Amino acid sequence: MGPFPALVITVSDRSFSGEREDRGGPIAVGLLREAGWHCPDAEVIADGAGSVADALRRAAAR
Repeated sequence: MGPFPALVITVSDRSFSGEREDRGGPIAVGLLREAGWHCPDAEVIADGAGSVADALRRAAAR
Protein backbone atom coordinates (compact mmCIF):
# COMPACT_ATOMS: atom_id res chain seq x y z
CA MET A 1 0.00 0.00 0.00
CA GLY A 2 1.18 3.46 -0.78
CA PRO A 3 1.91 5.80 2.09
CA PHE A 4 1.19 8.83 -0.08
CA PRO A 5 -1.59 9.85 -2.43
CA ALA A 6 -1.03 9.17 -6.10
CA LEU A 7 -1.93 11.25 -9.12
CA VAL A 8 -2.20 10.23 -12.76
CA ILE A 9 -1.59 12.89 -15.40
CA THR A 10 -2.37 12.09 -19.03
CA VAL A 11 -0.56 14.30 -21.54
CA SER A 12 -2.48 14.40 -24.83
CA ASP A 13 -3.71 17.25 -27.01
CA ARG A 14 -6.45 15.09 -28.52
CA SER A 15 -7.74 13.82 -25.17
CA PHE A 16 -7.52 17.31 -23.71
CA SER A 17 -9.62 18.75 -26.56
CA GLY A 18 -12.16 15.93 -26.36
CA GLU A 19 -11.25 14.39 -29.73
CA ARG A 20 -10.18 11.12 -28.15
CA GLU A 21 -11.09 9.38 -24.90
CA ASP A 22 -8.31 8.95 -22.35
CA ARG A 23 -8.25 5.20 -21.87
CA GLY A 24 -4.87 4.79 -20.20
CA GLY A 25 -5.39 7.25 -17.35
CA PRO A 26 -8.47 5.54 -15.92
CA ILE A 27 -6.75 2.14 -16.11
CA ALA A 28 -3.75 3.48 -14.17
CA VAL A 29 -6.07 5.09 -11.60
CA GLY A 30 -7.97 1.82 -11.17
CA LEU A 31 -4.80 -0.17 -10.62
CA LEU A 32 -3.50 2.33 -8.07
CA ARG A 33 -6.79 2.29 -6.19
CA GLU A 34 -6.88 -1.52 -6.20
CA ALA A 35 -3.40 -1.45 -4.66
CA GLY A 36 -4.67 0.75 -1.83
CA TRP A 37 -3.48 4.16 -2.96
CA HIS A 38 -5.69 7.24 -2.69
CA CYS A 39 -5.91 8.47 -6.28
CA PRO A 40 -8.36 10.97 -7.76
CA ASP A 41 -9.49 10.61 -11.36
CA ALA A 42 -6.78 11.18 -13.96
CA GLU A 43 -6.06 14.74 -14.97
CA VAL A 44 -5.81 15.27 -18.73
CA ILE A 45 -3.58 18.08 -19.92
CA ALA A 46 -2.41 19.38 -23.29
CA ASP A 47 0.98 18.51 -24.76
CA GLY A 48 3.88 20.81 -24.04
CA ALA A 49 6.51 21.48 -21.43
CA GLY A 50 4.53 24.38 -19.95
CA SER A 51 1.41 22.27 -19.43
CA VAL A 52 3.40 19.48 -17.84
CA ALA A 53 5.30 21.87 -15.57
CA ASP A 54 2.04 23.51 -14.44
CA ALA A 55 0.42 20.12 -13.75
CA LEU A 56 3.43 18.98 -11.73
CA ARG A 57 3.39 22.21 -9.71
CA ARG A 58 -0.31 21.72 -8.93
CA ALA A 59 0.33 18.10 -7.98
CA ALA A 60 3.22 19.02 -5.67
CA ALA A 61 1.06 21.66 -3.96
CA ARG A 62 -1.60 19.08 -3.03
